[in-house]
Amino acid sequence: MINDEISKNLIQQKDSNFALLEPYLQKKKFLSKIYSKFLKFDFEGFQKEIGTEIKANIKEWWTNTEKGIIKDEELQAILFEYNSTWWADREAVSYGIHKWKDFDIYTNDFDMGYSYSFTTEFYAAPGITVSYFDCFGFLDDDSNLKKKHRKGKYLDKNGFHELVEYINVFGILKIHEVFKKLHQKQLFESINMSDKFMFMIGANDMEKFPLLIVEKQG
Repeated sequence: MINDEISKNLIQQKDSNFALLEPYLQKKKFLSKIYSKFLKFDFEGFQKEIGTEIKANIKEWWTNTEKGIIKDEELQAILFEYNSTWWADREAVSYGIHKWKDFDIYTNDFDMGYSYSFTTEFYAAPGITVSYFDCFGFLDDDSNLKKKHRKGKYLDKNGFHELVEYINVFGILKIHEVFKKLHQKQLFESINMSDKFMFMIGANDMEKFPLLIVEKQG
């Protein structure tokens, strides 16, 4: 199954990222503090929350003609994209994608390019929370920390990128698991999908990760 391939790739990437991160955690208090916050995150509750969000958004936004959605417009993908400027309270808003000239399905992260259009009124619609980034939230408004690290220079600290990448992929894996379960329950049937369709997620202007692939049986 192609979605099992996505699972496999995300798990492998998560484990590889942790192997790169682990040496820094043993000697960088700044990073270990963030990691400790992350370990306390309730992923079971998070998965229930986004499952509820997805079910509501399908009915209230993604297929709702009262919001301006045109049901006859066939979707090649739904993109969840978040702004990476701030850490806390991030939401990955949703976009309906069609007329994607070089569209293909992927089981690993990829560059989606710019050869696509958004479907009618399916632009920055409600999506899903990515609250596992909240462990970085103290970086948003702690003026003393920002002064200590020269207003964002913590981004250049050895190991910081590795920590962000690990948490990013870990969170995406948990979201992917929710999408797989909802797909098994046939909860996406009301979405007008093309023969090959993909849910995907990523930060603005960064690579995207597939969350679920749906292929219609001929």
